[in-house]
Parts: sequence; structure tokens; C-alpha cells
Amino acid sequence: MLSKINNTLMNLAISVTGYIFSWPGKEALYQVGKEFIRRSGIGDGKYPVSFNPWEVELYDDHTESQFKFVKCYQRAMEDTGCESYDNFAKRGRHFMLFDLLNLSFDNLGDQGALAECGCWKGQSTYMLANVVKERGVSPFHVFDSFEGLSSYEDEDIDQRNSVDREYLNNRRRHFASEEEIVKINLSKFDFISFYKGWIPGRFGEVAEFEYKFVHIDVDMYQPYVDSIRFFYPRMLKGGVIVFDDYGSSGFPGARRAVDELAEEFQPSIFLRFPLGGACWII
Repeated sequence: MLSKINNTLMNLAISVTGYIFSWPGKEALYQVGKEFIRRSGIGDGKYPVSFNPWEVELYDDHTESQFKFVKCYQRAMEDTGCESYDNFAKRGRHFMLFDLLNLSFDNLGDQGALAECGCWKGQSTYMLANVVKERGVSPFHVFDSFEGLSSYEDEDIDQRNSVDREYLNNRRRHFASEEEIVKINLSKFDFISFYKGWIPGRFGEVAEFEYKFVHIDVDMYQPYVDSIRFFYPRMLKGGVIVFDDYGSSGFPGARRAVDELAEEFQPSIFLRFPLGGACWII
């Protein structure tokens, strides 16, 4: 049924996300939601009931005092200079990231370390570190090339679309960041250790640890495979691995890697998120 939905509608939904949490954004989301349902063939936009964004806690006008994630996300975005990259789908993925890290603490307490593969400007790192600081400091190992994405291979390209190599290479460079700036932005979290280099080159330095939580955000097929193969055998029972890029049309290699290795490793729970991303609960 969802496959019938016009791509134009989805582009409209994306276009309003820059102000989705403002009052005009709420109204726009309400209208988009009605149109989304109407075009899906379910009904006229009032099935099963009309959707008012302010009825959902995430959109409540007093969310900051009620909903800890929003405050944590906002501070991470501001302190790492990522305000311009904010959007509705990103908020959805980060909410799941926030909640799943708390789940790993609920399951394992002070047992196990944390790792992040791919930090870019450090927004997700900052948000995760805030949770760690509150829940109980654990070693936090962060890996990034700080030179952008690794090379596009066949698994990373959607062959149904035309391949513009110049565009792909520009996109690779877009995800480069300055290591020293990221470290300065995260300097108040003295339990974070950074490992500059291409995955999996420095994984051996943390091989002795067991892990309760791993966030993988490396976009491409091969570093996804390398990251999963390294960390999965070191995960504690009840731990969580989160895959940021799962379901991204721009990075199909991420989904291919996760799906392939899910067949091999058979995690207890494999959960896919509606706004992109996925996780395994061990």
C-alpha cells in the first residue's frame, strides 16, 4: 500500500522538516499527514482519526521539561555546530539512539564499554556522552577517519539510478571533519577516547573490551561489515548495536551489510526504524 504513495508527497514532507517543531511546522505536518493518508488509499485523511501533532509528546509545546531527549538533542546540535543539518528524520533516528542507549544501561548497568564508528562533527557522540555521564561513566571509544567517507564500491551504488561519480566523490568529501575541533567540542567528556584512521585499522587497540552499546554510522558496505564482524562477538548479552544508515537510499551498502550479517549472526531482535536506521539487541 505504501508503495503507491507518490514520491512528490515524500519530498513535500521532507521540505517542511526544517521548521517541523514550530507552530507553522505542526500545521504543515498535520496537512501532510492528511494528504499522505488520502493518497495511500486508506481514506480521506481522517482514518482512523485525525492526527494532531500536539497530541503527541514529541510535539508538545512544553516538551523540553517533559521529554529529556529533546533537550539532550538540542544541546548536542548546538555545541557541535550541527543546527543546519537538523531534520525530522534525523530527530527520529536520534530519539531511537537515545532510547536504546538507555536500554543498554537498564540491561547492563556499569558493565561493558561503548563504541561509535563514524562520528563526523560529533553530534551523536555528544548526545550519547551526555547519557553516559548521567547513567554511569563507561569507556567510550570513537573511531573516524576525519577524512570523509571511504570509497564507493559496487555494493554502495543503487544500480537502478544513474551513477554520477563526481557527485559521489563530492559527497564523500562532505563528510570530512576536523579532528581537533571535534575533540574541543567534546572536551568536557573526559571518558571519550578517539581513534583516527580508516576502519578497521585501529580496532585492535580495543579488542580486550566487552561492549554494551555500539553505534555504527560509516555509510558504506565494507566498513559496516568490518565494524559488525569486530564488535558483534564482543557484545554482552542484552547489549545493543545501532545502525544509523540502514534504509538510506543514498547508502544502500549499509542495509546490504546489516541484512547479510543478520542472517549469519542471528541477533535476538532485529528492529528497523520507520525514519531510517535499525538496531540489533543481542
